[in-house]
Amino acid sequence: MERILLKGGQQGVTVVSNLFLDKYMIKANGEYVKVYLYLLRCLSERDRELSVGYLADVLENTESDIIRAIKYWAGQGLLSVTYNGREIKEIDITPLYDEAGEAKVQAEAMEELRKELALTSENAPAQKKNRDIDMETLNKLMLDGDVKMLLYVVQRYLEKTLNSTETNIILYIYSELGFSVELTEYLIEYCVSNNHRDMKYIEKVALNWHENNVSTIDEVKKLVSVNNFYPVLKAFGLSGRNPAAVERAFIVKWKDEYGFDMDIIVNACNRTMEAIHEPSFKYADSILQRWMKKGVKSVEDLKAIDEEHEKEREKSAQRAAKKVSVTKPAFNNFPQRSYDYDAMEKLLLQRK
Repeated sequence: MERILLKGGQQGVTVVSNLFLDKYMIKANGEYVKVYLYLLRCLSERDRELSVGYLADVLENTESDIIRAIKYWAGQGLLSVTYNGREIKEIDITPLYDEAGEAKVQAEAMEELRKELALTSENAPAQKKNRDIDMETLNKLMLDGDVKMLLYVVQRYLEKTLNSTETNIILYIYSELGFSVELTEYLIEYCVSNNHRDMKYIEKVALNWHENNVSTIDEVKKLVSVNNFYPVLKAFGLSGRNPAAVERAFIVKWKDEYGFDMDIIVNACNRTMEAIHEPSFKYADSILQRWMKKGVKSVEDLKAIDEEHEKEREKSAQRAAKKVSVTKPAFNNFPQRSYDYDAMEKLLLQRK
């Protein structure tokens, strides 16, 4: 597992900014707060090396939870994360602005957005898309303090300045779909934590939530939970019900502990049905355990495993064929006898 270098901080002291306590901590998930505070604590040992696994053990969380928390705080701009491939290599704690400095940065960013949006609207064609917002509504939204903060937070999550199209999508989600600030922030957090930063994807997720009539974070979590479990139930032919607790535990283990995507999990379920003709989470688990040990990361990896398995079967069949010796039928295994038919005929005539 990749070792993480943690940089910054003051040795021997855990310093927590008042800005973090007043602004960031209040809105954050409690588990995320634990991760951030513990990272601050680790900074008391200058440039300390640790790992995701170590953090998971200390904080009694899964590695996926730790990674999500780190990505969340990176999206908030509180951490700067360097990757080595898909592994986290280095985390640098970003100093927080004081209130005046942050307000200045935010005002400058919002002014740039306003200019870009105004310029785009002037040059836009008469026919507009459904998500476009007229200038009057736009100006009202841009004066709204909550909207300003929302756009600022979204930019910190996505680690870039939003262009006019991206800003329009966020404002459309907020004003037209009726998402609250909290729900919109959770939408961005959810997409970023799943490695999706494209605004079109984010809009698609928002529309899906809207079509399912969700308006709170708790309702979204229930919807996402069903979406995470439904493909497995469908593959097993278990429609019309929610997964039982033990079934849910298996699926969570496959996703979080084994690290498999849903397409690989469904593939294992399909093979279970082909092999034993009935749904079995234990049987599917044995398949996924075997794949995990073989380092399977994608469906493409399964093709190589299947080809290897087929070659091994052919070799086994050839070895078995060589062991089978060609033998004569059983009735030919007895000693053959020869008879003197002339002598036998004379003997019979004498007896008469």
